[in-house]
Amino acid sequence: MTFKQSFRIVNLHVIIFFIWSFRICDCFTEVVYEGKKYVAEGSPFNISCIKSSYGVPKWTRNGQSVDALGPDYDVIEKDLPDDGVRMELRVKMALWKHRGHYKCDPMSQKSHDIEIVPSEESDEQMQNQPRIQLRPHMTLKLVCEQEENVVFPINWYKDGSRLLEEKENPRIRMHKRTLTISKATEADAGEYTCVIEMAGLSYPFADHLGSRIKVTYPARVEKFSRQIRPILNRNLSLECEVQGFPVPRVSWFVDGFPIEEFRLNDSRYDAVDNLQGMPGSVLFIQDVDYKDNRQITCTTVNIDGADETSAQLAVRENAIITNEEDQGEGVILTPGHILVLQCNNTDDPSAGIQWLKNGLPLNTSDGRILEEISNNSLVIKNTLESDCGNYTCKSANQEAIIPVRSIVKIAPVDSSRNVVQNQNIVLLCNVTQGTPLPTVQWRKDKEPLNMSDPRITVKTDLRGVEATEVIISDAKFEDRAQYTCIVTNEISSANATILVRVKDKYAALWPFLGICAEVAVLCAIIFIYEKRRQKPDFDESETEHNTENKKFVSLTKV
Repeated sequence: MTFKQSFRIVNLHVIIFFIWSFRICDCFTEVVYEGKKYVAEGSPFNISCIKSSYGVPKWTRNGQSVDALGPDYDVIEKDLPDDGVRMELRVKMALWKHRGHYKCDPMSQKSHDIEIVPSEESDEQMQNQPRIQLRPHMTLKLVCEQEENVVFPINWYKDGSRLLEEKENPRIRMHKRTLTISKATEADAGEYTCVIEMAGLSYPFADHLGSRIKVTYPARVEKFSRQIRPILNRNLSLECEVQGFPVPRVSWFVDGFPIEEFRLNDSRYDAVDNLQGMPGSVLFIQDVDYKDNRQITCTTVNIDGADETSAQLAVRENAIITNEEDQGEGVILTPGHILVLQCNNTDDPSAGIQWLKNGLPLNTSDGRILEEISNNSLVIKNTLESDCGNYTCKSANQEAIIPVRSIVKIAPVDSSRNVVQNQNIVLLCNVTQGTPLPTVQWRKDKEPLNMSDPRITVKTDLRGVEATEVIISDAKFEDRAQYTCIVTNEISSANATILVRVKDKYAALWPFLGICAEVAVLCAIIFIYEKRRQKPDFDESETEHNTENKKFVSLTKV
């Protein structure tokens, strides 16, 4: 065996070792992400992850630590009772530069993607930036703006991920400064960067060459059915599914009027985000009525084009009966107890039932969830609060939605607390349960607490419930009161009260001064007493001395 062959075998073993090491590390560093994928430019966003204690707890974007990306990012880390770690990354104002692949553990293969929906102003700025419009099924060719005699290799990255040449049926090819993609598809749209990699360094640590090139794709919308039949007295959620790069903006029209204008006369209409956070992509109509037989239009636009789709609403009665006590009011979930949902198709009792949760198929791998076909029911054992949501039962061409919610609960609080003057008063209202997400209000002696007071700071918990913590700085005597937090959601409310007493900052000094005064008085009394006791003794001794002298004189004369 030659030295060259031995060297190749050793390299192969090293590569296999690192691959298996990486897989083993990934097994121990299980990561679960929460957060939106799409964020409107200028809006805040946050990503949270729950990971095991193994690995490296560190947030990165496209492989680079967020600590090196500027002060835009706020990181919050909290240890969990089961040796896990909950990490949260917050950005107050989303910008185009914040899009990318985020990881809370560089050793994990999982990541959370953030896509920014640019504003109209950003579209105007992009008009002057390098960009190429993608044409499906055609060849896409990009050239790195760099001198031809570059010594070090040039690599290409798309949206922060390195591109590799395909060995079998190569569709992606790289030669010198040129990147060629054959039979381009919509998925090839994105932001491309050419990078020179020196001394083994790779993106984002390597030197960046040329300018970033945006490969854009015109906005496109999935067409609606000609007619949509919502159910009477139920809520309607109609999603406008759009594609394109940059991510297009969505607008809704009702009978030709913008929804922002239409809802001034009918507040039941609104445009809300979808589950992935796509801004305004879902049309929501509360308590559908026959007067809602209107034409609905969704339009979408980005820098390269626009598209739209329309549908006519035709309201109908629901043929499916659920096991809700009051149809449409939903079911209350008690964590730890069994939950049973049932649907019956009155039009066709023999028709099968398909169950969805929040519009998605059920997690069949969860052993707690069981579909009983014999009585068209869904059974969930050992329920968790995460089991709350909107459950849909579909039968033939009919469907019904059963909202599953949980009541509000608050962790016990102390009945009273003493605070020293000029210190901070910290009021906690720990909301342990409640779906939909509850709201918190604070009262001071039965009157609303003035949240505009500059001494008051309000904080939000990890679930997103606002005002769960109130800090009153520089405590004053007038802050003495009974503080009550009132937590409310759509189905229940709860409250907790604490009495706060403000003590004088010199209160501990007065007993000491009193003791000192008592000691001083006692010392004075003892001193005076001793003085007076010693004076008679002195006078008596003087008298005795004078008498003896007189006797001595008398004897002398004799």
